[in-house]
Amino acid sequence: VFKFYYQAWALWSVAAAFGAAALLEKWRAWRGAVWRLALGLVLLVGLTYPLLAFPARTHDFTSASGWTLDAAAFLGRQNPDEGLAQAWLRRAPDGVLVEAVGGSYSQYARVSMATGLPAVLGWPGHEMQWRGDYAPQGTRQTDIAALYTTSDWLTALHIIQTYHIRYVYIGPLERSTYAVDETKFRRFARAVNFGSVTIYEVMP
Repeated sequence: VFKFYYQAWALWSVAAAFGAAALLEKWRAWRGAVWRLALGLVLLVGLTYPLLAFPARTHDFTSASGWTLDAAAFLGRQNPDEGLAQAWLRRAPDGVLVEAVGGSYSQYARVSMATGLPAVLGWPGHEMQWRGDYAPQGTRQTDIAALYTTSDWLTALHIIQTYHIRYVYIGPLERSTYAVDETKFRRFARAVNFGSVTIYEVMP
């Protein structure tokens, strides 16, 4: 079962606590003393991680950009144009989004993640992993590439209607992934510009 080890470690920790207490109760004399010493050393070593990890992972509890509970704030700091574009999408009416498709654990699928809007396709590898096969994806990946690169509006419109796309997102990643032809969108869709990012609204 995928990532079942998270739950397994939690169960093991409960069992280990009970086992340690049971041995402390059972063992007396020299065996008890040895067990207490060993247990103390293990706990001391185990506590080394939180003592060192907290300052290391929090930069000594300082923040150059200020404290926030907004987990997506870093996106705007990395690329202010994308931050503004994604903020606009969060306020916009719901609709299917299309963005560049690529590898897992990367910047691909960032817009859908940050806005909550459904995407035509995000990380193909993860979709295959959860669905057990690439078949459910069909031709989505090649259709998305065709949508960005084709100069023919009718071809683009067919893809838009097939997946009920409302927002076509074109940012730096899309331009570096595909040879994007925006002419068709400029002619037949409403453009919303945020510097290096343009969002085309293609369905009412």
